[in-house]
Amino acid sequence: MAILKSTTYTCSDGSVFDSYTVAIAHECEVERSAANKAEKWIRTSYGASKLLKTHTLDDVGVWRICGEDPNCDLGGHHYQPDLGTVQGKLRDVVEYAVKLDDFYTWGSGGDIIAVDIKKV
Repeated sequence: MAILKSTTYTCSDGSVFDSYTVAIAHECEVERSAANKAEKWIRTSYGASKLLKTHTLDDVGVWRICGEDPNCDLGGHHYQPDLGTVQGKLRDVVEYAVKLDDFYTWGSGGDIIAVDIKKV
């Protein structure tokens, strides 16, 4: 009878590795990819250009994240799935949003909307 001990390392995207070094390298690549996606969304999307007319990436607030409309043509029903409401610096929210599964469906990306919470 043999008893073996096995250690695995699970990354934020669900990938599993036997080596800590390989897992760290993969996690760095995941983060680098998210940063690149965030920069691309900021530079190229209509949603970002609209948002950045009234906010800076350093603004802290509450933000609603909406996924991209999966219906890219002009016909049929249109909607943007609600991916959640988060609080923090807009720059961090963008990096978080682009990692969400439904933020992109056909390429342009979803929207991030400032939420104004009123005390009553």
